[in-house]
Amino acid sequence: MKKEHYKDIDNIFDDMFSISSNEPEIDAQEIDFDEVVQVLDVLDCYDEEVEIIGYDSKGNCYSAIATRSCGEIMDIDETTIEKLKQ
Repeated sequence: MKKEHYKDIDNIFDDMFSISSNEPEIDAQEIDFDEVVQVLDVLDCYDEEVEIIGYDSKGNCYSAIATRSCGEIMDIDETTIEKLKQ
């Protein structure tokens, strides 16, 4: 194959998997996560990885992955926060 062909493939791959958004970056501090909707993984007898739902002051709904220990949310993985369509 020609080198130009490889460049085309690389560009297509980059376009397919690049993250582009017109939305402003999500600030986790502005979202009130208060509802566990699913247990994703039981880490041990006290700890779980869970999916949580929360809302910002504008009423937008967000989902994220968090660690729950003894029933309390301990850590929210900010890289997993996504705005849900309503």
